[in-house]
Amino acid sequence: MSTTYIKVYTRDISVLCVQYWYRGERDGLAQVTCGNTSYAPMFVYEPDVGVSAWYSEDSSEDARRLIQYFKDRPSLFAERCDWYMQQCRELRAIVDEKREIGFVELLRRIVDSMPNFTIAVVLGEEGQDIAPELVDMAVATRAATDTVAWAADAFLQDIVAEMLGEHADWRTMLTAEEIIGVLPSPSEIEKRKTGWVFFQGVLYPGMTVQECEKRFDIVLPQDVSTDCCEITGQIANGGVAHGTVRVLRSSKDCEAFVPGEVLVASMTTPNYISAMKRAIAFVTDEGGITCHAAIIARELGVPCIIGTKIATKVLKDGDVVEVDAEKGVVTIVKRI
Repeated sequence: MSTTYIKVYTRDISVLCVQYWYRGERDGLAQVTCGNTSYAPMFVYEPDVGVSAWYSEDSSEDARRLIQYFKDRPSLFAERCDWYMQQCRELRAIVDEKREIGFVELLRRIVDSMPNFTIAVVLGEEGQDIAPELVDMAVATRAATDTVAWAADAFLQDIVAEMLGEHADWRTMLTAEEIIGVLPSPSEIEKRKTGWVFFQGVLYPGMTVQECEKRFDIVLPQDVSTDCCEITGQIANGGVAHGTVRVLRSSKDCEAFVPGEVLVASMTTPNYISAMKRAIAFVTDEGGITCHAAIIARELGVPCIIGTKIATKVLKDGDVVEVDAEKGVVTIVKRI
């Protein structure tokens, strides 16, 4: 019987980032929880979409085990949060001071931090059955460390670019083993630019979604119908706003953002902050209460609706909408 996967994130990230994300959630979580639980996400890169992270339907059971593990060990969870905060302080210092650090050592530090990042996210967003103080601790930890992972990744990419020299523009398409070993051919890089799949720790260059489903006997459901005039999602920060839509597909689109527009994205990252400061509301496809968009919305006092699943498919640049973040509804007032 085919295994169904659910798309959880879409990001503008590299093959290297996918590798350490996978290692952190599969091997790292298993180590932290003494083998009680781990995740094994798969990733799909499509040039016009970015990199999508998919989790099997069974991952809900993995999350339940993770939550139960720390529900039974609240003091251990507090230690994990403290340790993650310390890891992030060290990473932040490395980045801000531009310390001389080798590629392998920085990568190791990032991989080591990944399980703690995941623990904070899962308990903050899905820990309905645990003590409120643990949820608050998870949310606070996630908020306090929000920008560190992206800053560390950007610094890592800078190191990779310096290592690659004339091939620096290949850095988003390379595995860790290739960066420190033998580079692939130019034709292989071009193949990867057309798309790739990362499944069970293996990179499959040029593979399409359809080929992936057939080869691995899995199902990757596509988005639901986009023929609608209302979109619903989770309230991340209250308020009501009326304005013109600007859809951001990547951080490169931020330069065109006009003050007073409604920012619509799959999800925001720290690279979007310049546009976020000019927006009157945020609407995202993805995310939970500890996601970047939710954190920044609360900091800026901006209405924000997250987890709509289809906002970037339904809404177009120039559409006029009402974002009612008291009800969790985005209403299309006028289409272009």
